Amino acid sequence: MKILLYFAVLLISVKAYTQQTITVSGRFTKATASCGCFAFGLLTYTDEKGKKTNTYLCFDSEPGDFYEIQNGEELTVTGISKGIRCTNGTLYKNIYVVSSKLEPLNRRLLVPEFIKQQNAVFGKLAIELAPEETKFDLNAKQIGRGKINSKTNQQENNSILTDEEYKLYTLVMEYRKQFGLPSIPISRSLSTVAHLHVQDLSNYFVEGTNCNMHSWSSNGNWTECCYTSDHAFASCMWNKPRELTSYTGNGFEISHGGRGGYVATAESAFNSWKGSFNHNQVMINAGIWGDQQWKSIGIGIHKGYAVIWFGNEVDNQ
Repeated sequence: MKILLYFAVLLISVKAYTQQTITVSGRFTKATASCGCFAFGLLTYTDEKGKKTNTYLCFDSEPGDFYEIQNGEELTVTGISKGIRCTNGTLYKNIYVVSSKLEPLNRRLLVPEFIKQQNAVFGKLAIELAPEETKFDLNAKQIGRGKINSKTNQQENNSILTDEEYKLYTLVMEYRKQFGLPSIPISRSLSTVAHLHVQDLSNYFVEGTNCNMHSWSSNGNWTECCYTSDHAFASCMWNKPRELTSYTGNGFEISHGGRGGYVATAESAFNSWKGSFNHNQVMINAGIWGDQQWKSIGIGIHKGYAVIWFGNEVDNQ
């Protein structure tokens, strides 16, 4: 069963130079510039002359094992060797990765102290969402949680989450406490977007196409888009909270899920994001997200998919 983790990054324009196919094995380190790559890293290896050398790795699309790779692990990659020039003028010796394979698969947990020391790896997350097949019944989301009698907006917003969704919310908030970060108020608007997203993923998402999980289908009252690896339609995602609700800010999403009978849970989603360097940074406002203050959060879990939406503006709904 294939579990997919997705996130998006803003791209920086690049220029390609000389090319040749190459396969190398070496020790991997995550890099701090994206330069138009979906993901970026540095591989230290010994060349055919016995000389230790470095090359940057450019993952153009969802790089699979990349999310699980940790600094210092052995990685074998096959790709096109070329040069790319970032908009800052720097020319990088680069391997445009076609396929990758972890060698020893030596896993170790990303403990909070380790993560807090890391710098940002990619460009800005363009993060995402997706729609639904039919109208989503928000009242049905209260099943199992009981009626909230308080008159406060926050308690009312809490009630739109299922038990499993609220469990995921609690896991994330408790995790943020370890870093001295405040809890994030549940947003009715962002939760609506999250519910629409997981419904649409469950009903219409098709694996193995150029359109990844950040896409929106044509089966709803929203702007459809096929989100591709060149991140050409990032605005389609950022705008969805404004398009679907009265929320005035941008939305940023982390997603988890899979088909083939997979059932997403609070624990499976949380653990996958915690173990993914970039998703983890979103949850704990680390790296490039350090200057953000999440003021709203929405959560959706349906069948094989789970998503969290973050917003940097208060939801007044």
